[in-house]
Amino acid sequence: ADWNADADLTILQHAIGSEAGNMVVTRGIPVVVNYHNVTPPEFVDSRPAARLVLVGSSASQRYHSSLITLADRLGLADRVMFAGSVSESQLTDWYSRADVFCCASEHEGFCVPIVEAMHHGVPVVAYAAAAVPETVSDAGIVLSDKSPATFALAIDTVLSTPGVARALRSAGKRRALDFQLEVAQGLMRHALGDLLGVST
Repeated sequence: ADWNADADLTILQHAIGSEAGNMVVTRGIPVVVNYHNVTPPEFVDSRPAARLVLVGSSASQRYHSSLITLADRLGLADRVMFAGSVSESQLTDWYSRADVFCCASEHEGFCVPIVEAMHHGVPVVAYAAAAVPETVSDAGIVLSDKSPATFALAIDTVLSTPGVARALRSAGKRRALDFQLEVAQGLMRHALGDLLGVST
């Protein structure tokens, strides 16, 4: 397919360090694929170029095949792109082209990709699992329900309301600054000082 950089893109991506990580079933990708299937017709009609881009290698060929089958069964094969493993520069490019970052994962210890997305100014829509609410704080849309319909409504809100998108971009960039190395080091020293009863 011809992927237009100006098209609406919904990107779900997970990374470890600087390399795109694995797509695994616990990260809720089928939920986001199904989002396209439950989106109101008027939304789809108004964004014929909207795409879901999945960045990262698959944990297994069987799972990868199941996602392709799901997209095909829902009639979304032309709206879902599997980018696979990418370089750091390619990952940056995908972030620059994305309109919203989605994470429907059920198991996240921290979720570095959410911070990456915020750093790049991409609005975040995420399921409130494990540490995700603490990572996102008030800088994104955090959902207590991971149903496709709930994700569809949240994504539609971001893409159809410029003021919301702008606010999330700004809030995300500010939140990402909290995770800079020097800030994290200072917080760690302070926490350890309190624990050990010493002044930092």
